[in-house]
Amino acid sequence: MGKSQSKQPISEVKDGNDVRFALVGTGGCGKSAFVNAARGIDDEDELAASVDVVGTEQQPTEYIYPSNPHVCFCDLPGYGTPSYPDLETYWRILELEKFDIFLIFISLRVTELDLAIIKKVKSIKKSFFLIRTKIDVECMMNKDLLSKIKDYIVTRTKHLSCAEEDIFLISNYYPFEWDFFRLIQAIIHVMPSPEKDITQQYLAEARTYIKQNGVSGIEEFLRKKLEGSKDVKIRFGITGDSGTGKSTFINAIRGLNDDDDGAAKVDVVEATKEPTEYQHPNNQMIIFVDLPGIGTPNYPNLPIYSEKVGLEDYDTFLIFTANRFTQNDLELAKKVKSIGKSFSLIRTKIDVECTPREGRSINEQEILEKMNKDCIDNVKDLISSEKEIFLISNYHKDK
Repeated sequence: MGKSQSKQPISEVKDGNDVRFALVGTGGCGKSAFVNAARGIDDEDELAASVDVVGTEQQPTEYIYPSNPHVCFCDLPGYGTPSYPDLETYWRILELEKFDIFLIFISLRVTELDLAIIKKVKSIKKSFFLIRTKIDVECMMNKDLLSKIKDYIVTRTKHLSCAEEDIFLISNYYPFEWDFFRLIQAIIHVMPSPEKDITQQYLAEARTYIKQNGVSGIEEFLRKKLEGSKDVKIRFGITGDSGTGKSTFINAIRGLNDDDDGAAKVDVVEATKEPTEYQHPNNQMIIFVDLPGIGTPNYPNLPIYSEKVGLEDYDTFLIFTANRFTQNDLELAKKVKSIGKSFSLIRTKIDVECTPREGRSINEQEILEKMNKDCIDNVKDLISSEKEIFLISNYHKDK
């Protein structure tokens, strides 16, 4: 197939009898990587959709399905960004009503924008599939998470009557694991009939290959197509006021003491001047980025902070707070939510608060409940579950 058939601006694709799939979701949720995986090419291929750790697609781009010029995957910009801050703007500018079928991608948490677009798509009576990506990242850490993730999505979308069979848990880099194969079959099912015959033949060959060689054989078969694919990485933005224990947390979770070689720098004065990356010791695809504290001379307010540290570059956030919940904490949480990213609120230095003073006894459980309630009261409109709030001590990891 010629290059002009594989990738072109949306305005150049004919309407006719095309079946147009709109790929929507927050930035970094894996839309572009899916376009490549579904077409059997790696991310570095000349005709591949651009995949990067920062936002790449600023304009809609159509990618023609390899063996059917009437089937198009339209890779749309992510929503919840400055260019597309809300559903109304996103829908209007991208003219989403003209698409036939929606592939709604989510990663980590189901956001309010995700729920809003599901509701909108249902209101215009269009079909959609809900696709939870990056399953390989989480299930490498804990294989028992799969059913928990599925249950979470079902619960979050229950009020929208989403059919459970239309929810798919996938990895774009392991196409024959989890629900990727089932998703491709579902997409094929709604394609124009000529494509079904061709693709069903391909799938029959793939199934024969599995029967003859086993699962490891089909992985090798696909590896030839996906050779050179980049590992999927998830980047945690570790943020909050200066001195709240961000760097100490990074050391604790990596099993290091503050004075060990390779440890994040910890000091009684501001130590982190620029974003610094630290890999998880057991999974190099998990990156903790120690961000400078907000509210310092170098980062005095949220607009300057957001621009300098590039909040949109991260997949999810841990917002650290200590002592009292501050205006900076609230503004950070609102900002993260506004760009369609998830966050957990981490209340640190619990050991200090729960230490008896001057010989007086304390009720530790009462103190913890009071702190937890304070956190909930401050971010209750920004979180989907109280489970996203944690009370910790970086130096007492058993509590």
